Amino acid sequence: MQRRLRDDEALIEYVVGRDSLMAFVVTRRGVAAKTTALRLADLNARIALLRDLAQRPGDDRWLKPAGRLSADIITPLLADGQLSGIHRLYVVAHGVLTTSRSPCCRSARRRPAHC
Repeated sequence: MQRRLRDDEALIEYVVGRDSLMAFVVTRRGVAAKTTALRLADLNARIALLRDLAQRPGDDRWLKPAGRLSADIITPLLADGQLSGIHRLYVVAHGVLTTSRSPCCRSARRRPAHC
């Protein structure tokens, strides 16, 4: 898989635990892992809120919860430089993250990303 990625692509696989979220980042340059303290109950509540708000036509109140979720699951990878030079993400989600695509498709700066 790693050899098939272009220089500006990354695959992120998320594994949700009871008290943490683990992200495995695969790029053409290598593989890295990052664990973030994030309680499953909190993640479930955030996803439920985001899902509810995103289903309301013409209502953009979902942007704030999506930004917060992005800050929890994408920003730590950006801060570590694991996504430096990456313009396209392929996301493999587990558990509750499989029900929401929005957080990975908007960065904290609200720029669309390819998922």
